[in-house]
Amino acid sequence: LFYAMPPIEQQHGLRVLRRVLQADPRPPADLAVAALLHDVGKMRYPLSVWSKSLAVALKQLVPLRFAVLSAHEAPISAAARACAVYAQHPAWGADLLRAAGASERAIWLVEQHQTGRAAWRDHPHYALLEQLQRADDAS
Repeated sequence: LFYAMPPIEQQHGLRVLRRVLQADPRPPADLAVAALLHDVGKMRYPLSVWSKSLAVALKQLVPLRFAVLSAHEAPISAAARACAVYAQHPAWGADLLRAAGASERAIWLVEQHQTGRAAWRDHPHYALLEQLQRADDAS
């Protein structure tokens, strides 16, 4: 899956993994996999940098419009495609990891990497999710 990702997403995954390794030189394998592949779902609809920026701006400025646009499974417009990728790539990535035979913990980390940490505070993998999100936010 890593080699199928666009180079810009590969580079981002490597940066996230480096941050994880800085915090813990021997992380669990599932966390390392999730660090490298957390954005693999973006392969469904590769986006330009301006499209990614558009989704972020829409989410911040007009969240209701973003919600409507991001709900499309097969978006037609550029704005809908950008919003859908932003919102749905964690689930799409989890599906790809599941099909590739990844561990359930790595799949869960990828699927939840954009979810608010507070929602999972009592989950057994909360600490790993927190590490992944911090590394992703810093990269």
